Amino acid sequence: MAQLGRHLRRSVGAAVATLVVAGLPTVAADVAHAADETPTVVFFTPRADQTQQKVPTTGVHVLLGADATVQSVRLSYGRTGVEASTCLPRKPDSEVFETTLGTQPTGPLGLQAAGYTSVDCQAATQVGTLATQSVAVSAAATAFKEPNTADRDTGEKLCGPFVRPRRKVAKGTTGCSAVPLGVFTSRLDGHTYARVTGEAVQTSTAGIADPQADSPTFAQPTPGVATPGGSFSSDTFREPVDLTGNPGLGTGIRRVVIRVSDGISSEAVETPVYTQVVTHVRSTTTPTAGGYAVTSTLLDQYGQPVVHAPARLTGYANGSRTPVNQLVATDVNGVATFPGVVPANGFYIAVADVDLNGSKGSAEPSFESVVGRVSKSAPGRALYHNNTRTRGAGGTVGDSLRGTVDAAARRYQWIDQDGHLAFSSLATRRAGAGRVSQPAHLTWVNAHGAPFNPRWLRSGRFETRAWTGLRRRPGLRNADMTFKQDAARHLSVEWEVKDIKPFTSAAALNAAFASLAASAQRYYGAGWQSRVQVKMLSDLSGGQPFALSVLRAAHAHGFTTMYLARGTAIRVQIPASAHAYVDFVRGAAGSLYAYEPPAWQKDMPVAKDPALTAR
Repeated sequence: MAQLGRHLRRSVGAAVATLVVAGLPTVAADVAHAADETPTVVFFTPRADQTQQKVPTTGVHVLLGADATVQSVRLSYGRTGVEASTCLPRKPDSEVFETTLGTQPTGPLGLQAAGYTSVDCQAATQVGTLATQSVAVSAAATAFKEPNTADRDTGEKLCGPFVRPRRKVAKGTTGCSAVPLGVFTSRLDGHTYARVTGEAVQTSTAGIADPQADSPTFAQPTPGVATPGGSFSSDTFREPVDLTGNPGLGTGIRRVVIRVSDGISSEAVETPVYTQVVTHVRSTTTPTAGGYAVTSTLLDQYGQPVVHAPARLTGYANGSRTPVNQLVATDVNGVATFPGVVPANGFYIAVADVDLNGSKGSAEPSFESVVGRVSKSAPGRALYHNNTRTRGAGGTVGDSLRGTVDAAARRYQWIDQDGHLAFSSLATRRAGAGRVSQPAHLTWVNAHGAPFNPRWLRSGRFETRAWTGLRRRPGLRNADMTFKQDAARHLSVEWEVKDIKPFTSAAALNAAFASLAASAQRYYGAGWQSRVQVKMLSDLSGGQPFALSVLRAAHAHGFTTMYLARGTAIRVQIPASAHAYVDFVRGAAGSLYAYEPPAWQKDMPVAKDPALTAR
């Protein structure tokens, strides 16, 4: 067959030459062959390189390969000689010759196979020498099997001998056909792996032997840098098979032979293959000493685990300046076990980094795990913002009734409103900022401030004025008036705190946000916390420390808070302690903060072919 290259014939020739089947004559003794001629036929199962393998009494499954010139194979067998034989023609769209012998009595059984260039085993067309094999028919043979009789999703009959590769009786047919087996080529070392699963029921008194999987149609590849291991427990095996360089993966063939053996018995099937594409990543976090352990499962387009796929863990612990960076390969179950424990507060993203470029590509799925309390990247939203100058009000259209009406007319759901502070009365003004301690001492003014001050304010500041005087300015609104007008038009508010110095003390900030919370609740009702958010820029007077103190006070009074990163703040996280009261961050580098995980990230992939549903 095309897959049976010279390297394979050399590797099995010596082994076949040593096989002796006592008393079993040849089936074409009159055909002359060169003394050093190698067989054109090879046993895949029972294995050509092992003698006295145990085979079940209920039937002996024989799978053979042959050179491309061979069109049929005669399989002969018997206990003391040729007692029976059968001619096996090459199957359409197949590279193997296959049959299952009927029930056999216990004891030794000899097998031999000869290849023919004719389709009906005509003696004159025999090529090569005989391939011979000796086995032991025994009740102690390992039984490789599919534990279920029918597919639980489609109801189709399953005919084993493995779970994967799967064989079934498709609806509308009578014979077994193979379901494609997924294969994945990893850039970690260039190797191509598939996953083989099933049950191996062993009755040998020699002890449990871990089944191993291979593809006998080509010389086995040199192991990769991180060869995945298999598992065997409670009769269930899950084994990787390295198909690197297998000619069956080539264009126009796309069929390989998969064999499993445990040193006692062997079993093999030919299966079509498909190329796996990692489409889903799912992660779990487990509390452990020092933080959390993260494991992730990588699945393909049919929900099947992907073996030896590169998985990278990235993300940040709260306040860290250095991202997590761990790269591992998935095991036989498609599971990536990241070795490093991550801190208890942070976000961690497992990415299927199939191109190994260290970043998430558009076609590389990921899964975000958030542990503890973290600040998240602010979600994108359509926000009405209008800094067009206006004579009255707070100096811009956005901070005026005109802006509120315009935002509602344009069907915005959120509006940006700027907030300054003023003394509520001349008396509190005379007492000074240091004496402010009650909500009634301060009034929020809806105004942008410099450089968009209303003309009458020139270069002055609202923080030096009293609301009792400011309220006479046409169109100027306080928080009560702003929330009332916005709420009446079903607009939610992002309240942007501007430069409110000298109101910097904890007492003044608590008073200010107690007042703002009362106004929000007054006009938005019980759900006000989802309708009014407080945000502040990092680069105003006082920098990041003052911005965070403002947001801490706002959070304490029930507001959802947002930090607006500007300048150097876009490249580093806020301090770890600030994550306790900053809900969202806007304007920072895209990978610094957790994103709001989409609902679909936890969904199982929907298999396009129900027969490929993972088991």
